[in-house]
Amino acid sequence: MKKIISFFAVLTAAALFAAPDEVKLSSFGPGKDDATAAFEAAFASGAKKIIVDDPGFDYIVRPLFVPSDTEIVFLDKVVVRAKKDEFKGTNDSLFRIRGQKNVILRGEGTVLLEMNKADYQDKTRYRPAEWRHGIAISGGENVIVKNLTVRSSGGDGIYVSNNKADCPRDILIENVICENHHRQGISVTCAENLIVRSSRFNETSGTPPACGIDFEPNEARDRLVNILMEDCEFSRNAMSGIFFHLIQLNKEKSLPVSITIRNCRFDGNRRGLGANIGTVSGEITFDGCSFTESGGESVYFKNAFGNLKFTVRNSLFQDKIGKIEIETDAPRDTGNIFFENVKLITGAAAPVTLDCPEGYGLVNCHFGLLFGEALSSLKEFDSQALMEKYAPNPEQRKSITFVTVEPKKLKAATQSSKDGLGNMNIRGKFRFIQAVPAAGTYPIRFTFRRLGRRDLKGSISVRDQNDTLVDRKEKIIPVNDQYVYELKTNGAGVYIFEVNFGDHCVQLHADHPGQGILADKALPLIWGCNKLYFVVPAEAEEVKAEVAGSSGGEWIHAYLRDSSQRIVDKAVECYNAPRILTVKRTPTEKDEIWTLELHAEEDHRVRLGAPCLPIFYAAPENILIKRDER
Repeated sequence: MKKIISFFAVLTAAALFAAPDEVKLSSFGPGKDDATAAFEAAFASGAKKIIVDDPGFDYIVRPLFVPSDTEIVFLDKVVVRAKKDEFKGTNDSLFRIRGQKNVILRGEGTVLLEMNKADYQDKTRYRPAEWRHGIAISGGENVIVKNLTVRSSGGDGIYVSNNKADCPRDILIENVICENHHRQGISVTCAENLIVRSSRFNETSGTPPACGIDFEPNEARDRLVNILMEDCEFSRNAMSGIFFHLIQLNKEKSLPVSITIRNCRFDGNRRGLGANIGTVSGEITFDGCSFTESGGESVYFKNAFGNLKFTVRNSLFQDKIGKIEIETDAPRDTGNIFFENVKLITGAAAPVTLDCPEGYGLVNCHFGLLFGEALSSLKEFDSQALMEKYAPNPEQRKSITFVTVEPKKLKAATQSSKDGLGNMNIRGKFRFIQAVPAAGTYPIRFTFRRLGRRDLKGSISVRDQNDTLVDRKEKIIPVNDQYVYELKTNGAGVYIFEVNFGDHCVQLHADHPGQGILADKALPLIWGCNKLYFVVPAEAEEVKAEVAGSSGGEWIHAYLRDSSQRIVDKAVECYNAPRILTVKRTPTEKDEIWTLELHAEEDHRVRLGAPCLPIFYAAPENILIKRDER
């Protein structure tokens, strides 16, 4: 009898304490200064539906983590606001759904979720970051976000990504406004069965990519499968309205991409549509879209190697620079791009351009365009003539190889130096080589010009001639835009420095003989006119130097001059696709000093090919020679 009574007592207790189906947030006593505890208590109640009712004040919260099997309904006029001076973690988001299932965030009426973007951009108050999102969906499945305005995050309005190996599946984003975010309106790095409908992603600015939407997988195992965006707007974003950065995916290890963009509007962005595709397979289709008032080119394709089919149909482009720009910096053909029944408003005589390495071109493409300066005066674009103009020509293809630099076999050619390396404006990671004649301390001064928004800080690594790491300094913060590194040595030798101060401009000043910049990898330079000297071995029968400008129409003129300063090859108006300057020569009795003269608008890069040692010098007096030479 006692056992029966106990059994009924347990059932009664379970009934009394069962999780309610629905609760109101106000019943958990949200504080006016901080309502985080009320949200957390509502989540912990186990209720399937949480009604976020209007208490007459804004809900001020710290980061919130939404559990599985939860529907959050925000009633009309509710405002949820990120608490000031919180969100100090670089990944702190307003609402995070991490690996959860069956989650709904929806509004009824006018609902605002707002963060404090301007505060997060203040480096005196917050550690710089781009991941303080409004709503972060990491992994999980069956998630719905609808009828909300998400504003002013320190990252993306909405971020959709994997959670380790867990790809988010079955996601619906509908009737959502994402505006004034720091990095993107919405980022999608991994998703399967994603629908984004009737939403707006506007006015992104702060840090690159700064797009309305950016599809950007982080690794090959990420996927972008069965994705639909329809009836959406992407306006006034600092960069592209929409961008596909797919180079982390590949044909061998990644699932084919499948994305459809239907009946969407792109207005007033810096660029309407951009894509860096790479080798991944699959299909991306635009249908019934309009692109208007873009500040730059209408469409930009990079590295479309032909495994993925990219189609734009039944669409309008009416932008300030009505052009379709296609480029690749790799020695491969571009292909599988199709435009069907597309109107392109442009004053350009050549509305479609290709910039690619010599001998490569367009394959399996069609540009079904009507183009002209006004809708009333459109004419048919000659796609066949374009394909003939840019047909691949294998006979014109050039390749370049590089000599391995062995520091222990080198020494300074003279006992004096001239001008140091101060005439080179270097931007990005680079390596330079420095010989020393004896034990001692050798100061090397770096001066900087700040570029972009990021802090000026960087690292310097030093290796001796046996490739042994002898010093590494990280998080260097220059004072008054200068930094002096003191190289301390125990004897004569040659040292390799690896320097990285991000996108800032660096100049070197070292008054020691035997110094140069390594150029077996792309040497990133910026601005102006440079004369780079290099040594041509006496036995060389050919000289090769590779030059390239930069994306965005940044050109370079390059002139290769022999030892008599005669121009022997040149590349005029070279953009992002590399050009290989090539000269045949008759071997000579002695090594010669040649010059690569560069005139550049802004960013450019160079490499020096075999049989020359890939080192550029600021002056002939600074060269390095083999130790057995006199």
